[in-house]
Amino acid sequence: MDVGETLKREARLRAIVDSAVDGIITIDERGQVETMNPAAERMFGYAAEEVVGSSVAMLMTEPDASRHDGYIQSYRGGGQAKIIGIGREVTGLRKDGTTFPLHLSVGEARFPGGRLFTGILRDLTRVKQLEREFLQAQKMEAVGRLASGIAHDFNNLLMGISGCADMALEHLPPDHAACSYIDDLRRASRRGGALVRRLLSFSRRPPEETQACDLVDLVFELGPMLERLIGENITLTRELPQQPVWVRCGAGQVEQVLLNLVVNARHAMSDGGRLDLEVFVDDPMAVLVVRDTGCGMDEETRSHAFEPFFTTRGEGEGTGLGLSTVYGIVDRVGGSIAVESEIGKGSCFRIRFPTCSAPSGSPAKSRPKPRQTAATVLIVEDDTLVRMTLRHYLEKHGFTVSEAADGETALDLLQQPGCPVTVLVTDMILPGMTGAELASKSAENQLATVYMSAHDPEYLRAEGKIQDGDIAINKPFSEGELLQAIERARALQSQQG
Repeated sequence: MDVGETLKREARLRAIVDSAVDGIITIDERGQVETMNPAAERMFGYAAEEVVGSSVAMLMTEPDASRHDGYIQSYRGGGQAKIIGIGREVTGLRKDGTTFPLHLSVGEARFPGGRLFTGILRDLTRVKQLEREFLQAQKMEAVGRLASGIAHDFNNLLMGISGCADMALEHLPPDHAACSYIDDLRRASRRGGALVRRLLSFSRRPPEETQACDLVDLVFELGPMLERLIGENITLTRELPQQPVWVRCGAGQVEQVLLNLVVNARHAMSDGGRLDLEVFVDDPMAVLVVRDTGCGMDEETRSHAFEPFFTTRGEGEGTGLGLSTVYGIVDRVGGSIAVESEIGKGSCFRIRFPTCSAPSGSPAKSRPKPRQTAATVLIVEDDTLVRMTLRHYLEKHGFTVSEAADGETALDLLQQPGCPVTVLVTDMILPGMTGAELASKSAENQLATVYMSAHDPEYLRAEGKIQDGDIAINKPFSEGELLQAIERARALQSQQG
């Protein structure tokens, strides 16, 4: 081969090495760097001339850095190869002192007079981030499955507690010493129901909301309330564009996201500080930034920040569901959330929402229907305590009540000649059949139907368990909520009839 061809071949090989995405470093048998390609320069933050001629240990963390020279000597003396030809995950050390995960595979080339080792390095930072996100998603899914599994029984229990508390209060004079305790019990059951609903948010993915929300207007309008919430020792700043930024998310959901993050920021700035809110568009997403100058989080805390029940606050100061709820809301609308934080340097949350077109108009509001007279109601519920509670609620208002503990018993009652039932209030989960199946089998009775469920109506519709026009109510519910649901169902049945 002539000299020209050799030079051409060397130039081709150099171009291949220089254009490689992975880092490529060659070292001699003493462990000193001979070459370093551009990808490795970018990876470690060094120029090649800063590294060539030095020990490759300068790119390693302890204890690998201290052991490297001894390993090379041992291998040269006939020792066992620990990494050559195998490859493994190691930690790289950048010029600025930061570390990062990488995969290293080493090849050996022998030639007369010596040998050369070639290290192929791949930055695993993004891979590790995706692994963490995947594990986080699995944790949230597991919590959702757990919550979904216990929600039915737990909400029945809360419904019974709340109902018994209502009945007890009705039998006691208002000034009785026990009233305040019973009222506390009733409020506690309501809080328990809210907690279950928040847990259930991790297991469900309803369809995207059709209503658009102007992120700029919402942040602007919430300003005065947020200032009162954070107190006088925290300064609130807002950086908002002049034009609306429409996102595909309900205003109530965005408010909940923002309020949860602001409350967290307030706790992180107990001695005062600054809270910055910013909105901008990074097409095709809108970005909401919530930045504080509080105490910040270490790496361990950041890794658990979005986990349910994880909290750094003292006992009784929080449920540990604030950031978990935020994560669930943002994830359901197709967005994402990331946090940057260091101890003593505050925290910065970046929430990305899908953008959408401005709405063409607001939906027309329906007129309220006049209250209808009482009727005969069939309650289908397998929990005795819940049936007792519902019977009490309805009979107070003049309704005649029949009961059934399962779908088959309910069908037998409805198929009796002259059955007076005009309203069906049924749980979605029943022994033998679902509430929706019961309603379908009793369609010829033309009943006004109200479904009861541990899940909210939006979820039931998204899963196809009920139809768009069906009336559903989320357990545990109050007496007034039950009466309103029955009224809506009767009005709907009258229109259809």
